Amino acid sequence: MVQLEKPKQKWVWSQVLGLIAITVALVAFRLTLFNVQSGDYLEYLRDWYERIRSLGGLAALHHQVGNYAVPYQFLIALFTYLPLRNLYLYKALSVTFDIVFAVYSAKLIHRVKPKLNFLVPYTLILALPTVILNSSAWGQADSIYTAWLMVALWYLMNHQNNRALIFFGVALAFKLQAILLLPFFFYVYWARHDYRHWYQFGWVPVTVYAMNLPGFLAGRSLLTPLTIYAGQTSDYKELALNIANFPKFLQLAFPTAVLDHYELLKRGLMVLTCLILLAGFWYLRRLDLTPQRFLVVATWSFWTCTMFLPSMHDRYSYFVMVMLALVALLDCRMIGVALVSIGISTMLYLRYLLNADAAIDLLPLAIIQIINYCGFTVGTFLHPQPEYLHSFRSITTD
Repeated sequence: MVQLEKPKQKWVWSQVLGLIAITVALVAFRLTLFNVQSGDYLEYLRDWYERIRSLGGLAALHHQVGNYAVPYQFLIALFTYLPLRNLYLYKALSVTFDIVFAVYSAKLIHRVKPKLNFLVPYTLILALPTVILNSSAWGQADSIYTAWLMVALWYLMNHQNNRALIFFGVALAFKLQAILLLPFFFYVYWARHDYRHWYQFGWVPVTVYAMNLPGFLAGRSLLTPLTIYAGQTSDYKELALNIANFPKFLQLAFPTAVLDHYELLKRGLMVLTCLILLAGFWYLRRLDLTPQRFLVVATWSFWTCTMFLPSMHDRYSYFVMVMLALVALLDCRMIGVALVSIGISTMLYLRYLLNADAAIDLLPLAIIQIINYCGFTVGTFLHPQPEYLHSFRSITTD
């Protein structure tokens, strides 16, 4: 028995050491970007941090600072007690969650494709240029809500719906963009015929309010989560900002018409998004919700929202880029789609970070991305599944 266990022990140790080495290397690379001060940091984040500090750290939770959600403001308030540069604290928090969602991304892939080494998806996600730039250069917190969405997907894939919805609520408490995954949750309940368990969605508002407890204890109104979300939805008065999607195409190709009919177009795009999602889910209801299809449809659902909804901007597609990379690991036919999308997203990140608006024309990028989305949609609904899924089914049903 000892002889049989030694190879397994060596393999485990090699995995652990590999995980540590990869993490250290990619975190070290991120540290080289920690001195980058983005426009968002100079214009908003730095001042918001100083305001929280001047208001007494945790005592500042009584006040709304910027457009922070209360859970994120709570973490920043804790940081004000540390004798470290706020720029580094913002970025260190985001990098920490880079690692968390890379782990859960790898767990999801390993659940679908057990023979694939855990380190492959882990390394891929942690090395994505958009992931690196978002946390280490931009200092944004998209990794936080994405990490909780990945945890939610893990539990939803494993039929642990209550936990999935709780973690979805955590994601939503940090960032309103998490709501873009909600249609996929509805689809999963529909596909699994969980009609009797719709009440489980009650965990979402309960969790959101529980996450806002520090604010309530500091004297904030019970309507605070709703007012923050309402404020965030009214922040942008354009069809799209620095993102390659359908509204941006309309905005650039027909600028006069968009200005003249902005409100009508905005409502029309919302209706169009709902119709596309409903049509897609109606078609997919006939197909088995295999683990791979679970990830593919989650990607398609979120991407449909960022592709057609108004007032989207570059960082809203962060989750989509991560999911596309994972899907490409499962289906080589999607590698091209993933590479093009991640490449475009990276260009848009650099367009903002380097203040290179004039150097990168968004119209051709929007057209390419629309075509790319259509290709992914065709693959989602028409492509057959790889053979290894049949063996996966037999493994899970034995």
